[in-house]
Amino acid sequence: MNSYTFHITLDDVAFFATIFIGLTFALQLWFAKSVNRAANRFLALALFVMILWVTRILAVDIQLETYLPGWNRLPMQFLLALGPLIYFYVLKITRPEYPFTWKDMLHFCPVLLEQVALVP
Repeated sequence: MNSYTFHITLDDVAFFATIFIGLTFALQLWFAKSVNRAANRFLALALFVMILWVTRILAVDIQLETYLPGWNRLPMQFLLALGPLIYFYVLKITRPEYPFTWKDMLHFCPVLLEQVALVP
């Protein structure tokens, strides 16, 4: 019989709370029916990127890879996506008529480079 013991501190409990509150807020932003719907979705994506970052920190802290061996293979670092997401959020708030085109996706090229660099 295997016994598993989680070593969770108060900091980890605060991280869990941050993750659940952040996910709830991101979902509310994503599904909100307002005038700035596109801007809210960019802000929700930026918040989701930060939630993934906090989740990765929490997983390392509680040593989740000992219980779930494939956990560390998930790509959870998208920090270079924060800049373009916040840029497009501000752009949609200030100029709502601006059309999002495929050329704008070039702003996310550093994210691809980051993911290639993080491949084990």
